[in-house]
Order: sequence, then C-alpha cells, then structure tokens
Amino acid sequence: MGTSRSKQLSVLLMLLTCLCLWWLMLLSGSVKGLYLIELLDCSLGKTLITASLVLPILGFGFLKRVKQADSDRDLAVLALFLSLLPLICVICTFISAQFGPLPGHVYAKDTIKVSNGMTRAQVVERIGEPHGWTGDTNEHKVRLWYAIQPPWWGRSGQKFYVNLVDGKVVHSGSNDDGFFTPDLFSILESIRRSQSNSTGRSGTN
Repeated sequence: MGTSRSKQLSVLLMLLTCLCLWWLMLLSGSVKGLYLIELLDCSLGKTLITASLVLPILGFGFLKRVKQADSDRDLAVLALFLSLLPLICVICTFISAQFGPLPGHVYAKDTIKVSNGMTRAQVVERIGEPHGWTGDTNEHKVRLWYAIQPPWWGRSGQKFYVNLVDGKVVHSGSNDDGFFTPDLFSILESIRRSQSNSTGRSGTN
C-alpha cells in the first residue's frame, strides 16, 4: 500500500472513530433520566454498536497492509488503538449494567425481595432507592416506583410499584391498582363524618 494512501486511510479511520465517540456521547445525554445502556436498543444505538465492532476490524486491516518499515506504520498503529475506544465504551457499559441495576431500577427477579409489612427503609435496603415516589397530603399513603431493568440492555417499559400505608408495605407489583383512588368505604366514612360535624354544629347553635 502506498505511503500517502495508508496515511489517508489511517486519518479517515481516526475521524470515523471520533465521530462514533461523539455520537455515543450525544446518545448518552439525549433523553433525561435514561442511561446509555437503555438507549443502545434504539436504531442509532444499534448502528453505533455495529460501528464500534467494524472500526477495529478496519484498523487491523489497514495495519496489516502497511509494511513493517513504512513511515506511516506508527500512524496506522495509533489509528488502530483509537478505533478500539468506542468498542471499549460499549463493552464497559454492558459490563457495568451486569454488576447491579441502574439507579431507580430493579431486576424482575429481585421484585420478590419485597413483601407486605416491610418498612420503606427495608424496601430501599433490599432493592435500592426508587426512581420516584408519590404520597397523599399527610403521607398516610405512599407509593414508590421502580423501572424494571432488562437483563442485558434496552428498556422493558414496565414499572414496579410498592404501596405503603402508614409506613408499611401493603402491596407490590407491576400493575397500577388505583392505590390513590378512594374506595367506597372511605367515601361513605367521609360523608358520615361530614354529616356528624354538620349535626354537631346545628345542635350547638
């Protein structure tokens, strides 16, 4: 391979590597609240994974074609090492996700660690901090929710809810059971109390 051509290919490989790294950086911050491992499942993410695999192959191919005594061999070696960076980023992202769930996430197999009667502190100790939580005005009822994390990558689109009443778990699961919707008994009790208060005020007058 000619010296000028090998130099051009090495420079092109480095430019493509930088472009791949730039797109990985943009993807990781493209959606607030989502992590790179979740976003790699989209079409752009899959394209970047493919590119991270192809770039080192091209780098090895270019280096193999450069003669040992060629002055551009050092540039080809540098281009090869740079071409490994996107693949290293992707591999590290996959590996880190296997050591434990992402913040606010829980593996489906770990949801059984939550049982009725547990306190909020015990839930957090078992499966980590929730992605978010909601509660009524006096926090008599509190709901914690987690995103269910797939075992490898992407998003499941499912949530895991933990409902607490007076600080104790009363229900947990992936279905939204209308936890904050007043039941018939609560409505009737509220009406009864309202009528009692009205009768009391009338008697006082």
